Amino acid sequence: MISNSRMVPGVLPISFERAHTPTQTARELFLYVEYIGHSHCSPEYSVIRQKYCHYLLMYILSGKVVFSTEGQIYEAEAGQAFLIETQKPHLYGAIGSLEILWIHFNGKNFQPFFSHLVSVNHDQYVFDLQNNTEFLPKLQNLIHSYSGSNQYSEIIVSAKLYEILGLLLVKGGSTDASSMDQIVRYINSNFPHRMMC
Repeated sequence: MISNSRMVPGVLPISFERAHTPTQTARELFLYVEYIGHSHCSPEYSVIRQKYCHYLLMYILSGKVVFSTEGQIYEAEAGQAFLIETQKPHLYGAIGSLEILWIHFNGKNFQPFFSHLVSVNHDQYVFDLQNNTEFLPKLQNLIHSYSGSNQYSEIIVSAKLYEILGLLLVKGGSTDASSMDQIVRYINSNFPHRMMC
């Protein structure tokens, strides 16, 4: 476990951060984690960069964050996430106390998917996840896997990242697939019985 190894101002000592060096196979084929963490931050939390080597997904558990990318300023609050390209000039910081889950990740072929996610979200970098019951547990699970010795293999991490990123676009509490599963279970359990129309 690493505590604020990147020396970011305002990150409190109870925070968790882990660095990961991906294999060459992961760099060529997968999405991969480079840094991952759960941070508790004071109002002094701030990051200003001209360029960093990857993408950032940040989910706000409590508080509010302000960030800038592509020359625009945005805010995100509890129950929301933002996704930015950190290869471009950017900044982000706390508005008051803040608790966040975050992943710095990369992938050789992620750029088209990133563009798609932002485009489908009406060209916005903030994703409202307050009614999405699947996103947070899956993000917590991935982050938790880096805190112990039972870390997932790189191909599983890649699959989990794609799933988490895809869930950015799910607004409701359940996906259509789970509703369809309920219908199929009902039909299967009642098929032998005579149905009245």
